[in-house]
Amino acid sequence: MALRRTTVAATSGTLRKPPSLVFQTLLTLARQRDGLNAGRCQAVLEFLETSGALGAGIRRELAADGLSRVTFAVLLALFAIDPVAASPSDLALHTGVGRPAVSSALDGLCRRQLVVRGAGTADRRVRYVTLTVAGREAVDRAAMRCLHLLGQAAQLLPPADLANLRATCALLHEGTLRGHSADTSSLPAP
Repeated sequence: MALRRTTVAATSGTLRKPPSLVFQTLLTLARQRDGLNAGRCQAVLEFLETSGALGAGIRRELAADGLSRVTFAVLLALFAIDPVAASPSDLALHTGVGRPAVSSALDGLCRRQLVVRGAGTADRRVRYVTLTVAGREAVDRAAMRCLHLLGQAAQLLPPADLANLRATCALLHEGTLRGHSADTSSLPAP
């Protein structure tokens, strides 16, 4: 079955990248298939594209400080518990990143002297990590750059819209956790 291509118009005349091919294809499928609400799908797809644009902006800000998402998450977790040291396993848990990625990030952060590793007192086999002064400065600088970016983006929204956005995010999160999309057996076959 060939897809009928449709054009998605921007909701405002602002600087907005045209929808991706994936976005357009999913929206076209939602319009063509029974049992799907194309309007709801479009709203969530627009939300995802906006979230992706914000994520790309954050990655650019982090890159300006020589950080990746993982190295920033590790530094931020250490910043949150500072001056307490953490093991790489603790950092993996706090960041939601796998232990190998955390270990790799720590290697780079140690080379840059943003963190320091030390042996534990109870079990010398366990290595603990703490921020250095340079690490505290780097994470603070990167966090402020990211927060300024987010603040600038949110500045366009009136306070009532911010409250609605938070409520909408909570509902989308709840709907995802409930697994509404997991069961497609009730949808008609293509």
